[in-house]
Amino acid sequence: MSLPPARYVALAILINIGCALAASVPTMLSQDIKVGDTGYGLTVFEGTRIDTFAVEILAVIRNRTPQQDAIVCRMTGGPLERTGILQGMSGSPVYIDGKLIGAVAWGRSFTTEPLGGIT
Repeated sequence: MSLPPARYVALAILINIGCALAASVPTMLSQDIKVGDTGYGLTVFEGTRIDTFAVEILAVIRNRTPQQDAIVCRMTGGPLERTGILQGMSGSPVYIDGKLIGAVAWGRSFTTEPLGGIT
């Protein structure tokens, strides 16, 4: 049995750390998030180093799914300007003012900007 590539291991570690920290990190409710708010997210772009990317809130969609809001955002930093949101970024935690607002959940294909959603 072969071992998974290092980036998958690093992403799994990041997600586990995020889950462990979520209990102790203050959170921000979606109703407190406003268009234009900025923050940052954590992910692994290459290897095992945890990188930061910038987030700008573009919209908050109320009840996108039953009892769950979605936050539409623009993500920048690292390779995102060239690649858009990468597969494997799902679950990357996102913060505004040091408060956890959610995790990267989806990205838009075929856009000229790295647009995606946080739930």
